[in-house]
Parts: sequence; C-alpha cells; structure tokens
Amino acid sequence: MKETIQDNKFVELNYKVLDEKTGEVLSTVEFPLSYVHGADRVLAAPVTAELEGRAEGDVIKIPIDGNLIYGARDEN
Repeated sequence: MKETIQDNKFVELNYKVLDEKTGEVLSTVEFPLSYVHGADRVLAAPVTAELEGRAEGDVIKIPIDGNLIYGARDEN
C-alpha cells in the first residue's frame, strides 16, 4: 500500500503548466518541488487540497484562473 499525502508528510512533486486552449507547455520544473504538506505554504490552497490523500505516481489537473492571479488582461 502506498503512503498518501497528508499533514506533516514530506512531499516532492513535478509539475507543468499548460495552456488549456492550445495545449502549449507554459512552465515546467526541472527538479522536483519539495515541501512539508500542511506546514509549508508553498502551493496555492486549491493545489494543496487536491494533493491531500494522493499517492506517488498520481496525476492531478487543476484549472488556474489567470485573472485571479494576475488581474484582468490589459490589451493595451
């Protein structure tokens, strides 16, 4: 049985950010991101919540609204 992600567990993860419309890879990590789940505020709350209970090898998909992060797009 695989260990699951829960509070106070050391976690390493790889991720990439994709443009949902084009499928283009916008960002990826070269080395795993490490943090202690529930203790470090490294990731956004929706990401942390989605990782809870997951195990090694699991893949998650989380939509990210750029407007919430960066504000509304300015075409100027």
